[in-house]
This record gives sequence, C-alpha cells and structure tokens, in this order.
Amino acid sequence: MKSSLIFKFLGAFLLVIAISTSLIALLISRSTEKAFSLYTTKNDKLIAEQLAPQLAQFYQENNSWQGIDNYIKSNTLYSNLEPGFGKMMGQMHGNNGPTTTSDSQDFNQRLILANADGVVLYDNQSTMTNQTLKETDLKEGQPILLDQKQIGTVIITNKAFLNASSPAGQFLSSVKNAIVKSAILAAILSLLIGTLFFIQITSPLRKLTKAADSIAGGNLSQKVDVHSSDEIGRLAQSFNTMSVNLQNAQKQREHMMADVAHELRTPLAAIQATIEGIQDGIFPADNEQINAIYSQTTILNRLIEDLRLLTLAEAGQLKLEKQPHQINSLLQQIADGYQAQAKRNGISMEINLTEPLPEVNVDGDRFTQIITNLLANSFRYTPPNGKVILHTQYDANLHQVLISITDTGSGIDPESLPNVFDRFYRGDKSRSRASGGSGLGLAIAKQLVESQEGKITVVSPVFPNSQESGPGTRFTIYLPEIKQS
Repeated sequence: MKSSLIFKFLGAFLLVIAISTSLIALLISRSTEKAFSLYTTKNDKLIAEQLAPQLAQFYQENNSWQGIDNYIKSNTLYSNLEPGFGKMMGQMHGNNGPTTTSDSQDFNQRLILANADGVVLYDNQSTMTNQTLKETDLKEGQPILLDQKQIGTVIITNKAFLNASSPAGQFLSSVKNAIVKSAILAAILSLLIGTLFFIQITSPLRKLTKAADSIAGGNLSQKVDVHSSDEIGRLAQSFNTMSVNLQNAQKQREHMMADVAHELRTPLAAIQATIEGIQDGIFPADNEQINAIYSQTTILNRLIEDLRLLTLAEAGQLKLEKQPHQINSLLQQIADGYQAQAKRNGISMEINLTEPLPEVNVDGDRFTQIITNLLANSFRYTPPNGKVILHTQYDANLHQVLISITDTGSGIDPESLPNVFDRFYRGDKSRSRASGGSGLGLAIAKQLVESQEGKITVVSPVFPNSQESGPGTRFTIYLPEIKQS
C-alpha cells in the first residue's frame, strides 16, 4: 500500500503544505514584528516631540536641569500630552506618584534626558545616569531647544518591546500563536481537500488497473466507464479502443486460423482422396492421377508461400532491393504478358501510360508481383467482352506516381469494400473461392505496396450507370517520386 499512487500524492502534497505554511508563517511573523517596531518607533518620536517643549519650559523657569528627576516623575510633565499618550505615560509612572523601576520595565517605555553635552541627567531605568551618550544615540532622540539653542535631548524608546513579559511581547506572541494555529488549520483543511481530490483522481486509475489485469487474464471484453474529457478520460477512451482492437484482432486471428485450416484442408483432402483411391484400386496409378496430386501440391505450396510472404511483409522483415525504375517500362512488360490471356478470355486490355513519369524507388520483382496480383484479380472477375484498363499519371501536388487498374466486372459490395485487403476475405459472392484464388492476393499486394512507402486504395463501383458493362472496380497505387537532391 505504501507504493500506492495516492500515498505518493499525499506525501508530496503534505510536503508542499508544510513548506508553504512554514514560509508563510515566518514571513508574516517577521512582517508583523517589523511593522510593530516601526509603529512603536514613530509613537516614541511623537511622545518625545510633545515632551521637548515642556522640558525646555522647565529649563527656562529653573535656568538649569536641577530637580528635573522629580519633575519627570510627577504627572505634571504628561498632563499636556494628547489623549492616549498621557494615559500611556501616566500608567508608566502611576497616577498617584512616581513608579518604580520595575514598573517602568513592565511597560518598556524608557525615557532618557541628556544635557547639551550628551550627559544623561535622567534615566527612568537608572542604568545610564551620568553617562555620556554617543552621537548615534543622540540622533535617535528629540532635541530640546530654547531660543534656537539646543539645551538637551529627550529620548523615548521601546527597545525591549520584544520581551515576552511586556504587553508588546505578549501581543506579538499572541499574533504568532494565531499564525501558527491558522497555518495548522489551513494545512489540515488542505490535506482533507487534497485527500478527496486525490481519491477522485486515483479512483478511475484503479478501475483502469483492474480492467488491465482482467485483459491480461484473457478477458478482452473488459471496458471502463468514461466520466470526463480530461487526460484520464482520454486514457479511459484509449483503453476502451484498445480493448475493442484486441477483440477484433483476436477474432481476426481465430478467423485466419480457421481460413488457413480450410485452405490447407482442401488440397490435402484432394491429395488424400486420390491416394486412397489408388490404394483401393479405384484409380489406376497412372500419370493422370500423379498429375492431379501434383496439381494439388502446387496449390498447397503456393498457399504456404503466400502466407510466408504476407507474414514477413506485415512484420517488416521482407528484404527489398529497391532501385530507381521507370515505372512505365515495367508496366508495359507485365501488360504484354497478359495480352494472350486477355484474348483467350475475350477481354479487351487497354493500356494508357502517361509519359514522361519521374522515377520511383521500388523493388522490381515485388512491384511486378503487386501488379500481377491486381491484374489476375481483375481478369478473374471481368466477364467476356469486358475491359481491363491499366493507367498511369503523375500528381504534382502529392509528388507521387499513380498506377490504376480498372475493370468492368461485377464490382464489390459496399459492405465488403473496407475488408477487401484482409486475409482470406470473400465477402462478395461473385468473388468466392469457386472463382479461384487463395484469398491472399490483395492482402499481399497491400503489404508489398506499403513496404515500399506507397499506398493502395480501392473504389467500387466505377461505372454505376453503365449499360454496356458492369459497375467495375478500380485499384490505385500511389508511389512517391524520388526526391532530387
């Protein structure tokens, strides 16, 4: 189960959640601290700006800083501050008198007063009294001016506002706790939503896996339901298509085995019957019976050779010796060999070879076999007084040479047309075994054409409204021209 896809998804998702929430919590915490520090610094400066004129007035009235500590510890200094500031400083020092140092530290609001020379006259935390401040420390304070002359500096600071025991520290701590709790809650919710999402994703994958196991076990009819059009939905559609193709392939394989057995049984049965007749004395062991047996073995040998050739071509293991050829010269030689047969069958053979044609790269022997198979097929199903037309042309748009063989025979039924190149296919009664042939000629022709980077098509009827001939059939071969370098 640990190798299950959903656990891998959840593990990766949990890692992303942990990293993202940690970064968010850290950034928000840092930003809060920075913003709070900036706020308190500005607040301190505002307080110092309001205290500076009162301290200058004290200096003017006393002509010195003597007694300033008692003045600061009293509420008199803070009475003229704006609402809020006065309350803050009053809390810092107490409403009934000065506060102790520990009270001041509780509020972390520190007041330092230095004279014109930078010597600390008053520190409410009593740690820097009589010490001389650095120039950088004095710049953080508010100058106290009297008659345009600086007589001292007042510094209000919250340097210890991050102390956990201070109100500021407690505030920041509560903010951090809220951030952590929010991050944990967001992580839990994200994990729950992610779990539901991943279950939804992996559910069809589990069904696909189960269906694939079923197909591996031999149940080729197994399919899965398609509920979406996304990648998983398209995968399910492809799986169903694969299942259908496997079923069709299985049926074709079964049919092919039955057809092969049938085709082999017919000549073998004839041979066996002849031999048994000779053994029983029914037939004499003369040349006539030997010739009959030889004829059947020839048919058997041709069928086996056709099957071997077709298997090699389909597997891409057929060796071809391709060379540039002027296709018209090859076609003329083949057509000349059929003229005598055409005359015997009372068929007119018309040859229309377009000149000139570019060269094509083909195996001459295999190309001859293709044309021979197609012409034999056309002659077989063209009645007397019919016509077989051999035609060539060049398609400049496709850069291909087209060879077509058209007959005026009985044509092919529309239902049979898509299957005419299948092994042993005889869907049309007019093209049954009684007419001759093993049913492999067109399948071999198709594989040999494709092995030479070409394409073959079939059209029927060709002459649907002809009164003088049958509807006819046309086979067209497309061969690419040799590209000029």
